[in-house]
This record gives sequence, structure tokens and C-alpha cells, in this order.
Amino acid sequence: MRNYVATIGVFDGVHIGHQRLLERVRQLSKDQGKKSKVFVISYPFEYFLENFDGLIMTVETRAVELAKFVDEVEVIDLLQVKDLLAEDFFERYFSRECSALIVGEDFRFGKGALADVHKLAEMCQRERIELEVVEDIVDSTKMRISSSVIRRYIKDGQIEKATELLGRDFSIHGFVERVLEKPHNTAVVGLEDKLVVPEKGTFKSREEYSRTTGVVRFADGILFEAEGFRPAQGSIVEIVLLEREEGDSL
Repeated sequence: MRNYVATIGVFDGVHIGHQRLLERVRQLSKDQGKKSKVFVISYPFEYFLENFDGLIMTVETRAVELAKFVDEVEVIDLLQVKDLLAEDFFERYFSRECSALIVGEDFRFGKGALADVHKLAEMCQRERIELEVVEDIVDSTKMRISSSVIRRYIKDGQIEKATELLGRDFSIHGFVERVLEKPHNTAVVGLEDKLVVPEKGTFKSREEYSRTTGVVRFADGILFEAEGFRPAQGSIVEIVLLEREEGDSL
């Protein structure tokens, strides 16, 4: 049974361009009386390259954010599908479940990411699946909004620009490696995955679970400092970056 209007992608950051596509999925599913669904791919192909800046969000946090927009989220492990031929990929994920597909114009799939939206259109036409290709969303300077652009902003410490394109505060998910007691209670933060963070700088910040405000410093590692902050070693933290500390330059 073809019960879904679906979309597919990595959706790293679930930024404002992604959000517009997701709103379209939700609207079309309502129009058709179907459920809405996202197939979220665990990693982009470039994740495994040495010069990859890092993910904006782990796949787990992406799935939680995506679930705010659609009825169902299914994670696809890139390692399990990267060698599937395009026809096999289409058969496994789309032909049996989907009445309609909505994708971005840069969507590629199949072994080596060789199949593009034109190939997808041929397959959808053959299987009588409705296909919509959403044009790229651009910012006020006409630059395409993409996860790659946001990663560069984060790496360069331009958190305000990253936040604007994400449509919400940028945060880092990690865990407490250890706690330093001097000069303040300082948590040395480890990352849950290969995540992008500023290369350097000091930022006003908030630890989301404890609602503790402080500062986070990036240099040789990640240090979150806050008066009265006493986390247990190994505890999970989410550090929300608010703004660069006054006097701290790019």
C-alpha cells in the first residue's frame, strides 16, 4: 500500500531550506489523506572524507527535529545502502510505500550517487508516483542555503549567521569527559559524533538540560564554564551557543 507522501535526504541541521520542503510534504500529505514521512540518511557521502568539517547534528538529534514536521521518520544507514544500484534503492524505499515524493533539486541516489532527479523522475513516472522537485532556497544575498554553508559559518565562529539559516539556536550535543574545579567549575566536553564546532573563540552559552548559563571556549578542546555547574563525568550535555563574548574577535 502506498500510504505515504515522503521526502529523503541527510537533512543535516534541518535548516530553513529543509523546513520549507518539510512543510510542503506535510501539506501534500494532508491534501492526499496520506501520512507524511522522512527517510533520513545517516551521513552525507563526504562524511568519510578526511577534509569533512563535521556534522551539524547527530542523526539522533536530526530524527527528533524532523519528527516535529512529519508523522514518521525512518533512518537509513548510509553504509548499508551506499552500494545499492539506483533501481534497487528505488524499489526498496519508494515504489511500494510512496504515493508521492518531494525532493530537493540536488538529490542523488544509488551506488556512487550517480542517479539524479531526472533519473528519479523516469522511475516515478513508470511507477505512477507523483514527484515534486523543490528549487533551492536562497538567502538575502541570493546564496543557496545549504548544510555546507552553515558548517563553514560554524567553523569560522560566525554563529549569528549559522543561527539565521538554521532558524533556531545552534547547539552542540556531547558528554562530560571530566570536570576541572579551577578557576570555575569547568566541564571538558567530548563530542558524540564527528560534529562541526568553531575552530576557536569564546561564546556566551547555556547548558540546555541544567538551564545553566556560562561560557564555552574552543581552542584545544571544548570547555564549558559556569558558576555552580557540577555535572557528573559521562553525563550528556547540550551546549547552546548564544553569541560571541565581547572582545573576542574572529
